[in-house]
Amino acid sequence: PKLPASFPVPILIVQHMPVGFTDSFAKRLDGIGTVPCQEARDRDHVTPGLALLAPGGKHMTVRPGGIIHLTEEPPLHGVRPAADYLFLTAGDVYGARVVGAVLTGMGRDGAEGSAVLRRRGANVFGECEASCTIYGMPKAAMQAGGIVSEHPIHELAGVLIEAVAGRLANAS
Repeated sequence: PKLPASFPVPILIVQHMPVGFTDSFAKRLDGIGTVPCQEARDRDHVTPGLALLAPGGKHMTVRPGGIIHLTEEPPLHGVRPAADYLFLTAGDVYGARVVGAVLTGMGRDGAEGSAVLRRRGANVFGECEASCTIYGMPKAAMQAGGIVSEHPIHELAGVLIEAVAGRLANAS
Protein backbone atom coordinates (compact mmCIF):
# COMPACT_ATOMS: atom_id res chain seq x y z
CA PRO A 1 0.00 0.00 0.00
CA LYS A 2 2.99 2.36 0.24
CA LEU A 3 3.59 2.47 -3.51
CA PRO A 4 2.01 5.58 -5.05
CA ALA A 5 -0.82 5.20 -7.56
CA SER A 6 1.36 7.20 -9.93
CA PHE A 7 4.25 4.68 -9.76
CA PRO A 8 5.81 5.26 -13.19
CA VAL A 9 6.99 1.76 -14.09
CA PRO A 10 5.44 -1.66 -14.70
CA ILE A 11 5.29 -4.13 -11.83
CA LEU A 12 5.48 -7.86 -12.45
CA ILE A 13 4.69 -10.15 -9.51
CA VAL A 14 5.30 -13.85 -8.99
CA GLN A 15 3.64 -15.24 -5.89
CA HIS A 16 3.75 -18.97 -5.14
CA MET A 17 0.01 -19.56 -5.19
CA PRO A 18 -2.02 -22.38 -6.74
CA VAL A 19 -4.52 -22.14 -9.58
CA GLY A 20 -7.71 -20.41 -8.50
CA PHE A 21 -6.15 -18.14 -5.89
CA THR A 22 -4.21 -15.61 -7.94
CA ASP A 23 -7.20 -13.93 -9.58
CA SER A 24 -8.73 -13.07 -6.20
CA PHE A 25 -5.30 -12.03 -4.88
CA ALA A 26 -4.83 -9.68 -7.87
CA LYS A 27 -8.27 -8.20 -7.18
CA ARG A 28 -7.32 -7.75 -3.52
CA LEU A 29 -4.10 -5.94 -4.51
CA ASP A 30 -6.08 -3.82 -6.98
CA GLY A 31 -8.53 -2.91 -4.23
CA ILE A 32 -5.77 -1.39 -2.10
CA GLY A 33 -6.18 1.67 -4.29
CA THR A 34 -2.58 2.31 -5.25
CA VAL A 35 -1.08 0.69 -8.36
CA PRO A 36 -3.78 -1.07 -10.42
CA CYS A 37 -3.25 -4.84 -10.47
CA GLN A 38 -4.65 -7.71 -12.51
CA GLU A 39 -3.87 -11.33 -13.14
CA ALA A 40 -1.63 -11.56 -16.21
CA ARG A 41 -2.87 -13.05 -19.46
CA ASP A 42 -0.76 -14.43 -22.25
CA ARG A 43 0.26 -11.63 -24.65
CA ASP A 44 -0.46 -8.81 -22.16
CA HIS A 45 1.85 -5.85 -22.56
CA VAL A 46 4.19 -4.75 -19.80
CA THR A 47 2.68 -1.34 -19.05
CA PRO A 48 3.95 1.49 -16.81
CA GLY A 49 1.68 2.01 -13.83
CA LEU A 50 0.14 -1.49 -14.01
CA ALA A 51 0.94 -4.52 -11.86
CA LEU A 52 0.58 -7.95 -13.46
CA LEU A 53 0.44 -11.03 -11.24
CA ALA A 54 1.48 -14.43 -12.60
CA PRO A 55 -1.50 -16.79 -12.61
CA GLY A 56 -1.28 -19.88 -10.42
CA GLY A 57 0.01 -22.87 -12.35
CA LYS A 58 1.80 -20.80 -15.03
CA HIS A 59 5.27 -19.34 -15.27
CA MET A 60 5.30 -15.70 -16.38
CA THR A 61 8.05 -14.62 -18.77
CA VAL A 62 8.77 -11.44 -20.72
CA ARG A 63 9.52 -11.42 -24.41
CA PRO A 64 11.08 -8.64 -26.49
CA GLY A 65 8.74 -5.69 -26.88
CA GLY A 66 7.44 -6.19 -23.34
CA ILE A 67 5.05 -9.01 -24.20
CA ILE A 68 4.01 -11.34 -21.40
CA HIS A 69 4.22 -15.03 -22.18
CA LEU A 70 2.67 -17.60 -19.86
CA THR A 71 3.99 -21.14 -19.95
CA GLU A 72 3.28 -24.46 -18.31
CA GLU A 73 6.91 -25.57 -18.33
CA PRO A 74 7.64 -27.98 -15.48
CA PRO A 75 7.81 -26.52 -11.98
CA LEU A 76 11.15 -24.95 -11.08
CA HIS A 77 12.33 -25.38 -7.47
CA GLY A 78 9.06 -27.26 -6.96
CA VAL A 79 6.88 -24.25 -7.83
CA ARG A 80 4.92 -22.90 -10.76
CA PRO A 81 4.94 -19.94 -11.13
CA ALA A 82 8.61 -19.43 -10.35
CA ALA A 83 10.30 -16.05 -9.96
CA ASP A 84 13.46 -17.28 -11.69
CA TYR A 85 11.60 -17.61 -15.01
CA LEU A 86 10.49 -13.99 -14.73
CA PHE A 87 13.85 -12.65 -13.52
CA LEU A 88 15.85 -14.39 -16.25
CA THR A 89 13.59 -13.25 -19.08
CA ALA A 90 13.16 -9.72 -17.70
CA GLY A 91 16.95 -9.54 -17.58
CA ASP A 92 17.14 -10.58 -21.23
CA VAL A 93 14.66 -7.87 -22.26
CA TYR A 94 15.44 -5.00 -19.85
CA GLY A 95 18.92 -5.71 -18.46
CA ALA A 96 20.19 -3.08 -16.04
CA ARG A 97 16.85 -1.24 -16.07
CA VAL A 98 15.27 -3.91 -13.85
CA VAL A 99 14.57 -3.10 -10.21
CA GLY A 100 13.46 -6.18 -8.30
CA ALA A 101 12.70 -7.58 -4.88
CA VAL A 102 12.80 -11.03 -3.31
CA LEU A 103 10.43 -11.35 -0.38
CA THR A 104 9.73 -13.94 2.30
CA GLY A 105 9.35 -17.51 1.12
CA MET A 106 10.57 -21.05 1.37
CA GLY A 107 13.28 -22.42 -0.88
CA ARG A 108 15.62 -20.78 -3.35
CA ASP A 109 13.35 -19.49 -6.10
CA GLY A 110 14.69 -16.14 -7.26
CA ALA A 111 18.30 -16.80 -6.26
CA GLU A 112 19.63 -17.68 -9.72
CA GLY A 113 17.57 -15.02 -11.49
CA SER A 114 18.52 -12.26 -9.06
CA ALA A 115 22.22 -13.15 -9.41
CA VAL A 116 21.94 -12.94 -13.21
CA LEU A 117 20.11 -9.62 -12.91
CA ARG A 118 22.86 -8.22 -10.66
CA ARG A 119 25.53 -9.27 -13.16
CA ARG A 120 23.59 -7.32 -15.78
CA GLY A 121 23.59 -4.20 -13.60
CA ALA A 122 20.06 -4.44 -12.18
CA ASN A 123 19.19 -3.58 -8.59
CA VAL A 124 17.50 -6.38 -6.64
CA PHE A 125 16.60 -5.91 -2.99
CA GLY A 126 15.71 -8.51 -0.39
CA GLU A 127 13.42 -8.62 2.60
CA CYS A 128 15.53 -8.88 5.74
CA GLU A 129 15.34 -11.86 8.05
CA ALA A 130 13.74 -9.87 10.87
CA SER A 131 10.53 -9.20 8.92
CA CYS A 132 10.36 -12.49 6.97
CA THR A 133 7.95 -15.22 7.91
CA ILE A 134 10.38 -17.61 6.20
CA TYR A 135 13.87 -16.33 5.37
CA GLY A 136 14.56 -18.90 2.64
CA MET A 137 14.27 -17.09 -0.67
CA PRO A 138 15.91 -13.77 0.32
CA LYS A 139 18.71 -15.64 2.09
CA ALA A 140 19.37 -17.85 -0.96
CA ALA A 141 19.32 -14.81 -3.26
CA MET A 142 21.74 -12.95 -0.95
CA GLN A 143 24.08 -15.96 -0.81
CA ALA A 144 23.98 -16.21 -4.62
CA GLY A 145 25.07 -12.56 -4.93
CA GLY A 146 21.73 -11.37 -6.26
CA ILE A 147 20.77 -8.89 -3.55
CA VAL A 148 22.08 -5.31 -3.29
CA SER A 149 20.77 -4.85 0.25
CA GLU A 150 18.11 -6.21 2.61
CA HIS A 151 15.36 -4.20 4.28
CA PRO A 152 12.34 -4.75 6.53
CA ILE A 153 9.15 -5.21 4.53
CA HIS A 154 7.75 -1.87 5.73
CA GLU A 155 10.75 -0.06 4.17
CA LEU A 156 10.87 -1.87 0.82
CA ALA A 157 8.35 0.36 -0.96
CA GLY A 158 10.52 3.41 -0.21
CA VAL A 159 13.65 1.58 -1.35
CA LEU A 160 11.96 0.60 -4.63
CA ILE A 161 10.67 4.14 -5.18
CA GLU A 162 14.18 5.55 -4.68
CA ALA A 163 15.75 2.93 -6.97
CA VAL A 164 13.21 3.59 -9.73
CA ALA A 165 13.69 7.35 -9.37
CA GLY A 166 17.43 6.86 -9.78
CA ARG A 167 16.94 4.69 -12.87
CA LEU A 168 14.57 7.23 -14.44
CA ALA A 169 16.94 10.11 -13.70
CA ASN A 170 19.84 8.19 -15.30
CA ALA A 171 17.73 7.45 -18.37
CA SER A 172 16.84 11.10 -18.92
